[in-house]
Amino acid sequence: MSDIQSRGSVALLRPAPAAKAPAFPAMRQLLDRVFAEGCRASDPVACLETLIEEGFSTLPQPGSGKTLARFALLADVASRSLPLAKLYEAHTDAMAIFTELDKNEPLPSGTWGVFAAEAQPPALFVDTAMHDQVVLSGVKDWCSGALDLSHALVTARTRSGQPVLVAVALKDERVKITKGPWAAIGMARTETARLEFNDMPGKRVGEPNDYIERPGFWHGAIGIAACWYGGASLIADKIHASLLHRQDDHSLAHLGAVVAALHAARTTLVSAAASIDADPAANQRALALACREVVESACQKVLIHAGRALGAKPFCMDAQFAAMAADLPVFLRQSHAERDLQQLGALALKKDPQWTRFSNSL
Repeated sequence: MSDIQSRGSVALLRPAPAAKAPAFPAMRQLLDRVFAEGCRASDPVACLETLIEEGFSTLPQPGSGKTLARFALLADVASRSLPLAKLYEAHTDAMAIFTELDKNEPLPSGTWGVFAAEAQPPALFVDTAMHDQVVLSGVKDWCSGALDLSHALVTARTRSGQPVLVAVALKDERVKITKGPWAAIGMARTETARLEFNDMPGKRVGEPNDYIERPGFWHGAIGIAACWYGGASLIADKIHASLLHRQDDHSLAHLGAVVAALHAARTTLVSAAASIDADPAANQRALALACREVVESACQKVLIHAGRALGAKPFCMDAQFAAMAADLPVFLRQSHAERDLQQLGALALKKDPQWTRFSNSL
């Protein structure tokens, strides 16, 4: 079960009182202060640094009993700025990965990214120097924030093809960072770049295959969906606020569709958090794929109904709305669409034929 915390008009995820994270009100106050300073809002890395400096370098660990609090905080950040959420989710995911795979080491300082987009064929390789010390050679694309972050976890391949995760310092002459040909307005403030490694030393985190086989891999995938939800909630708030002043039957129907879509997305995220906390070690691949599809579909509906309900005005004259409407479709494409649905269908065939029965949930 969950409470509802309203920001403006449309509800955001919030944990039930027993699971409430003490940091939630403090983070909300910090975000209010940061985003009251317009120049800070335009610089997501500066905002990320502020969150870290103010004690929000980590979020509750997935599976700790406070997974809903983690999702709620990510959604709240995303409702202010998706470029910031993109960087903040990656940084807090890096901290969660270190906690899961590198338990004997203290959490590192700095600003961290997680660069896990895989080229086909693979273009970044590691050679082992000694124990967990490795040397990286090759390129990695789709590296959000790389120009300004201090460190990153990057996925690479051994010469035999095994996937590994490597921690690297980005302020090193052996890594060349090139801003990519980013033509889109959406998510442009993430400063997505290409990394070129030339015999760059790094530290392997975990063993080969650990990154993708750990339970937290799918927990993090659902965290991305919480960010999508947060972005859509801002657009929904804008619809609600506009219709308080002027509405007709058609615009109210559009708002109703948005409320229903976000209800489905929110309920799915709340249920997913409970499932993760109930069995932190379980492989939640099917849950993550289903959850992301529900939330992505809800966000797409919100975008469609926003335009139909409000017309062109907010896209042209409301900077906050226009930024979110440009950023959200780009961020949503972190979904793999039909490829994810194909995987979900294949997993469904392995279940009991009556898995759809509601009574099976009792």
